[in-house]
Amino acid sequence: IIEDLINNNCTPIICESSDNPCNLDYNLKLTDLDLSKYISLLRKVGIYFGCNTGDMNLAISVGAMCHVFEPINNPYFNTEEYDYNHPSIIYHYT
Repeated sequence: IIEDLINNNCTPIICESSDNPCNLDYNLKLTDLDLSKYISLLRKVGIYFGCNTGDMNLAISVGAMCHVFEPINNPYFNTEEYDYNHPSIIYHYT
C-alpha cells in the first residue's frame, strides 16, 4: 500500500505507538504523537488508510476520507459486524 501511494505521488505518514510499533522500513514515521497533533494532522491531510479502529472513527469525526482494509469473510471475521454504511468510508478487502 505504501509503495502504491508513493508511486502515485503521495507521501504516506505512519503514525504509530511505541507500545505497538509498525514493522516497516520507512523513514516518515511519527511515534507517540500527541492526540491534539494527531487530530490536526488528520484534519489537514484529510485521508486515513488503516483498519477499522478508533483511529478510523477519529478520522471520520474530523471529516477525513477513510480507506479501511479488512479481511474477507471467514470463520474468524464477519465483515457485516464491522462494515459501516458511511459516505467517508471505502472498504478494501484483503
